[in-house]
Formats: sequence, C-alpha cells, structure tokens
Amino acid sequence: MSDDQTVGAALGRLVDDGVLTAEQRDAVVAALEQQRARPPAGRVLAEIAAYAGAGLLLGGIVLLMDSAWGRLDRLGQALALAFVTALLVVAGVVLAGPKQLFTERRPVRTTRMRLAAALFALATLSSAGFVAVLQADTDDGNWVWAVLVAAVVAVAGYRALPSLLGLVAVVGFGTWAVGGMLESWAHAPDFVVGIAVLAMGGMWLALSRIGLAVPSWAGYAGGIVIGVIGAEFADRNWLWVVAMVLLMGAACFALYVTDRSPVLVLGGGFCVAAAVTRAVWHWTDHSTGAAAVIVLIGAVLLGIAGMRLVRDHS
Repeated sequence: MSDDQTVGAALGRLVDDGVLTAEQRDAVVAALEQQRARPPAGRVLAEIAAYAGAGLLLGGIVLLMDSAWGRLDRLGQALALAFVTALLVVAGVVLAGPKQLFTERRPVRTTRMRLAAALFALATLSSAGFVAVLQADTDDGNWVWAVLVAAVVAVAGYRALPSLLGLVAVVGFGTWAVGGMLESWAHAPDFVVGIAVLAMGGMWLALSRIGLAVPSWAGYAGGIVIGVIGAEFADRNWLWVVAMVLLMGAACFALYVTDRSPVLVLGGGFCVAAAVTRAVWHWTDHSTGAAAVIVLIGAVLLGIAGMRLVRDHS
C-alpha cells in the first residue's frame, strides 16, 4: 500500500469514527499536497539525462560486443561479459554509496538510488550470459546454471536496493530457476513443475503481504501471473487447472480483506472468470447458451454489487 493510500485510509477511518469531518479531511489532504514541493526542473532534467546516459552506455557496450563478438573465443566472450557485470555492479555501488546498501526495506525513491537499482537489475542479464557462455556445448540441462546464477545476483541486487526492476528480476529468474531445476535436473513431470510454480506464486503473494516483496502491488501481480502460469503448466487434467486457478483467486480475495490493493481484487476476479469460463466450455462443449448464462450471471452480480457500493457511498 502506498503512502497516499495509507494516509487516505487513516483519514477515512477518522471521518467514520467522527473524529474529523469530511471538510477537515479535505483540508488535511490539501495541506499535504501543498507541502509536497515539486522537484526543480534541473533535477528532473538531470534524472532524464542520467537514464538516457545509462541507456546509451548499455547500447554502446552491446554494439561494441556485437561487432567484436565473432572474433572472440569462448574465454574472450566470458571475460567480456564478466567485465560488463563487474562494471554494472561497481557503478551501482558507487552511485548509491556503499553505506546505503542493504539498509532499505521500502522501494528506493531518489533518482540516484533508482538508477543504481536499475544497474543491479541489468547485471543479472550479463551474469546469466557469462555462465551461459561458459556452459556452451555442454549438456542441455546446464542452461539452468545460468538462470540460477542470475537469480542469485537478482536477489543480492534486490536486497541491496529494493526496486521494481529488481523485484521483476527476482520473480522472473527465481521462478525460471525452480522450474528448470525440477524439469531438467530432477526430471519431474509437468504436473509437479506446475504445482511448484503455483506454490511460488502463492509465496510471492505472502511475501508481498508481509512487506518483504516491495512494491507490494508488483509482488501481488507477479504472484498472480506466476500462479496462473503454474496452473496452466500442470495441464494433466483440465479440472486440476480450474481448481488451481480458483485457489489462486480465493487467495487474492482473502488477502484483499486485509490489504485493499486493487491488484488483488482485479487478479482474483480474473482468476475466477478464467476458471469458470474454462469449466463451462469443457462441460458444455463450447455451447453458446452457456456463454450467455455466464454473461447474465456476471451482469447480475455486477449490478447488485454496484448498487450496494453506490448506496454505501451515498
């Protein structure tokens, strides 16, 4: 939940309890908005220039490596990727300041910190490439090492400076690594891999709720997406898929009771809609009448809920 949402919810409770009137709440909100000074134009331009410079630096490195890649042997390619990884990490540490690392529990806010976190996230890609080059021409399952190393680097970068890009890297590479280890190393069937990925989706929902995955909305979104992918991957029987997607939807609605994040209610609604639609399609053999019934039920539920919300608001 963001600061604005937290303040708004707290003020809303005070109004409901009769401590503040609606006019007093609006006055407090207006005072808070006036207190937040807009950043100077020079700082905004500096932020734009910093991100543009980082993008150009990365693009130049990619072009330079592309032009010389074919002339390098495997050792040279590995050293080049190791150099890029080290450069990104060192630049991120210098930009953020060593004393600022591993001290934040909330997403970084300053331009300098966000840029450093972006460099750490990019280091996950180059580290994966480094291991992939070393593992070239080996067994097919050894690609998992590249993903596993990238996941470890992503976790380290995210712990150093929590950020949206860092969280995306951790969720993506972490899920890929778990699925890869089960499939390529343990030779687990697709159903088991899907269950494991679904469990990881639930784990990210829980970590986001207790504040260990921030920003929480991104953690919720990642958990929902991963959970649905896991359910679809475990496609041994369509009933299993429907049950697991419904389970993910129920988890979203249960969390929404304690954390009014719109991602949770939207994700829960999507999961329920996807599961019910799939079940009806299978049960009725793609019947048009069944589709019309679903539309009617959805319209009735939406109308009843909408009238209740309007009445409560008034």
